[in-house]
Amino acid sequence: MKSVVTIFLCLLSASFFCQNKFEMNISAEQFEKDSLFISPVGYSKYYEMVIHPNDEVKYNNQFCTATAKVINGKTLVSGVTQYPILVNISFYDPKINGGYISKPFILENIKYDICFYVRVLNIHL
Repeated sequence: MKSVVTIFLCLLSASFFCQNKFEMNISAEQFEKDSLFISPVGYSKYYEMVIHPNDEVKYNNQFCTATAKVINGKTLVSGVTQYPILVNISFYDPKINGGYISKPFILENIKYDICFYVRVLNIHL
C-alpha cells in the first residue's frame, strides 16, 4: 500500500511540472495594424495550448489558434502548453488573396524574441 501511495504522489507531482509557460515578444513593423495567426503545425488534441487573451490577442479554443494584432510594430503573446509543440506564425494578405507562413519552431518554456524583417516571415529568434 505504501508503494502505491508513493507512485501516485510521484505521478501527481510530475503532472505539475509538465506545463510550459511561454512568452513571445513579436516585432513586426511591416505588419502594422494587421493580424498574425499563431497555430500548431497540424491538428491534434495533444497540441493543446492556452493563450492568455488581452486587447491585442484573441484565442480560438476550438481550433487552438491565436490571432495577434500588431500595434506600434510589436505584440506580446503569452500562454501555457502542456507539452512542447511545433507552431508556426502565418499572415493573410487580402491584396494577393494569399498568405505567408513561417518555418515551424518548438514552443516551450522560453521567452521568445521574434523579429520579422521582411513580409516573407523569416523568423529571427
